Amino acid sequence: MTLLPGPQANPPPLSSDYKENGVNILLDANENAFGPAICLADIPPTTAPSPLLSGIDPLGLHRYPDPHQHDLKQLLCALRNTHAHTPKSITPDNLFVGVGSDEAIDALIRCFCTLSKAFGMAGIRLGAAFTSAPIARLLNSMKAPYNVPSPTSALARHALSERGLAPMRDHLARMVPQRERLQHELARIDGVGRLRGGTASNFLLYEILHPRTRQPDNPTALAVYKSLAEEMSVIVRFRGHEHGCEGCLRITVGTPDEVTDLLRALPKALDNVKASLSS
Repeated sequence: MTLLPGPQANPPPLSSDYKENGVNILLDANENAFGPAICLADIPPTTAPSPLLSGIDPLGLHRYPDPHQHDLKQLLCALRNTHAHTPKSITPDNLFVGVGSDEAIDALIRCFCTLSKAFGMAGIRLGAAFTSAPIARLLNSMKAPYNVPSPTSALARHALSERGLAPMRDHLARMVPQRERLQHELARIDGVGRLRGGTASNFLLYEILHPRTRQPDNPTALAVYKSLAEEMSVIVRFRGHEHGCEGCLRITVGTPDEVTDLLRALPKALDNVKASLSS
């Protein structure tokens, strides 16, 4: 694949050269001017109605998405420009946004994030990579122009607004005590080994030990994983085939009730596996 230099590297837009501003009449693109074929009255009510669903076509579904996503990039920059992660401020020129984390990771492994964890928005499949402006230009030149859907962009911009940041911070404040609780309790369970990572995320990576050798062991971890899932309906993630993760299970930090269920189930699963090895 050859990347053309300069402006030619950017795919030509399929939608209007002029943005929708409430005044312009856009008749220059193959879009449906009558709006999306969605009956909002059929959308089931929720316990917390979203302001995004107030009014017709709240997500701009009948227009091609903005290929540049400047407003979304600016909000991501505002979130990052606390200097907790970077010594100097970044601008939209430092940003690539794409579909989920995989596109950002596959294009270039550097520094990437999603809204899946802290924001609890894995379903919108948004990935972002923060890097130098020249590398960001390369990444943006490689991607399809409309790979960030309009609903994804709208939901992400809402989540990154001041109003949207408040519940994110509230959820973080509730999640951290459960993560600390897991760290404290898992260290006391016989058969659980070292904590290998995740202390700054919403999951923890723990070794599962062989009952006799007391060493991290993939077959033991896999058996515990299956016992939890098939006998106790508690689903974690087996990571033993990843480099440096021999015998490891990845455990997402859940709600207080979910953490309680896990802490009750894990010793039983470990006992079941130990008993099967003894028989």
